[in-house]
Amino acid sequence: MRFEYILKFAVITMLLLIVACGNGDDSSTTTVEDSSVEETTSTTTAEESSTEELSAKLTVLATTPMIGEFVNKVAGDNIELTILMPYSADPHSFEPSPKDVKKIDGADLVFYTGLKYESVNLLKLLQNSVTSEELLVELGSRINPIRFDEEGHNDHDEHGDEDKHDDHDEHGDEEGHDDHDEHGDEEGHDDHDE
Repeated sequence: MRFEYILKFAVITMLLLIVACGNGDDSSTTTVEDSSVEETTSTTTAEESSTEELSAKLTVLATTPMIGEFVNKVAGDNIELTILMPYSADPHSFEPSPKDVKKIDGADLVFYTGLKYESVNLLKLLQNSVTSEELLVELGSRINPIRFDEEGHNDHDEHGDEDKHDDHDEHGDEEGHDDHDEHGDEEGHDDHDE
């Protein structure tokens, strides 16, 4: 939950910086009446181009669909989101294509899981592609992960869920119905009539 607040804060801060830079141009634009028409035209053109640049959405890349969905929920329509891996890809063995390298290079901000979730080659590519360490956001380092042993779910045995299921298997549906069949409907009704 703390990670969610940090991520929201980072995205909102970046968006506020972009918006704040765009609003600063309006107050600095003043035209002197004595200036020529050419100077006014060049000032207007510069303002329009800087406004267009600032109104462009931030290009964000997420390595996995899971991270992409999370970033999309936080930032919404304020960013241009690209998800690197398809849903069917195994993040542990994913090898980026040259097309993927272009996507990474074109991103203003990159979110990845870390914690040995992505392939080693992808991590090296991410670290070498970004211009600044601040543009590469490892989400796994901001959470407290649950560690599993090599077999994965050994803690399940301690709960005794399997014992409960084993008891049900011993008294399966067929045995339960067989017990009722031994008495039969007629015998059961005869006992009640007496």
